[in-house]
Amino acid sequence: MRRIDIVALGLIAVTALFMGIQLVGSIGDKTRNVYPIALDNFATFDHKLSDFIAAGVVDQEGAKDVVFTRAKHLYMRAEQWQWYPDIEISAESDYILHIATRDIQHSFHLESRTTGEMIDVLIQPHKEYQILLNNLKPGVYAIGCTEYCGIEHNKMRGKLIVRE
Repeated sequence: MRRIDIVALGLIAVTALFMGIQLVGSIGDKTRNVYPIALDNFATFDHKLSDFIAAGVVDQEGAKDVVFTRAKHLYMRAEQWQWYPDIEISAESDYILHIATRDIQHSFHLESRTTGEMIDVLIQPHKEYQILLNNLKPGVYAIGCTEYCGIEHNKMRGKLIVRE
């Protein structure tokens, strides 16, 4: 065996060991600040979503509602192929975002620029997910779906607008 082969095998072994340690360390980890709860009746969630929209200031942006609110509990529905509604909030507060879906599983993705850490939560039907949003930084952030949810999955975009 040549010297370069021994060095290459050593690098591969060290890399594999490092990745193995990371994998073992992540077993049992949960996404921080995410609380799934059983959802017995989706109509109840839809009612809370409707109340949330009615209590906020709704603006039309294209064909989609943008809700500006000072409420601490935010509501959003995932469905093929949209997040509804887009939400506008203030950076000064902490919020609890409630998300649910009734059709198929989706994945709520919010980039790390928003709160300082990436949020990526698998959203399954018949569950409500409560996501704590804190340390918000002003900006306009895309909400994406990172779980393939059908033919127009790539168009599933929402928006979180954080104002000063």
